[in-house]
Amino acid sequence: MKVILATDGSQHAEEAAWMLAHLPHSDKLELTVVYVSNTVRLQGSIVLKDLMKQFAVNEKARAETLFQHLNEVFEGANV
Repeated sequence: MKVILATDGSQHAEEAAWMLAHLPHSDKLELTVVYVSNTVRLQGSIVLKDLMKQFAVNEKARAETLFQHLNEVFEGANV
């Protein structure tokens, strides 16, 4: 069975991931995780472009940390 888990790193998303990891299922799940980022749209100067680049770098790091945590949540699950 194929499952898509969308997460923004919130407590509700964490609880949904935990529940999915602990639901009984006989077939192995093929899990795809999608990280949803709440971006800010800014227009203007080079300074703003630099801020947006830094925001993207920070969000990527946050997503990587979240994916590592989800690996732990799903450890031992039939996924």
